[in-house]
Amino acid sequence: MEAGVLTPIRQTVASSGKQTTDQQEEAAKVMVNLALVDDMDDVFVRSDIVRPLLAVLSNGNSAQLRTLACMALENMAVQSPAVRDHIGSTGGVQAAVQLLNTSDQPLAARGASLLGRLALSNNNRKAFVSSAENQR
Repeated sequence: MEAGVLTPIRQTVASSGKQTTDQQEEAAKVMVNLALVDDMDDVFVRSDIVRPLLAVLSNGNSAQLRTLACMALENMAVQSPAVRDHIGSTGGVQAAVQLLNTSDQPLAARGASLLGRLALSNNNRKAFVSSAENQR
């Protein structure tokens, strides 16, 4: 699969105001499922789908959209060490840590799960320690 195939999905997830929340949620659902497909790591990195998914986590989006974005990132992190490192290096550890502080308990639990997946990488564990030290 070519990275360009993900362009409309990336644009829909990333668009605030241009798309309805329902459209964003549907695009995020597609990513949840695509993230389970083997051998997609290079496509995910080249398409830059990680950044808009992370942006959804840190913005004031609906809890459902944030949960779906988190699930897509979790699935990507499980499937590929390369994507796991990419998520971590683009701010995924910090985004997951921020989700731990939300009052929405299911969303906080998703953040914890994402953090657990990202912690399978040495680089991401270092970023987590750094993030924890900065919050002191």
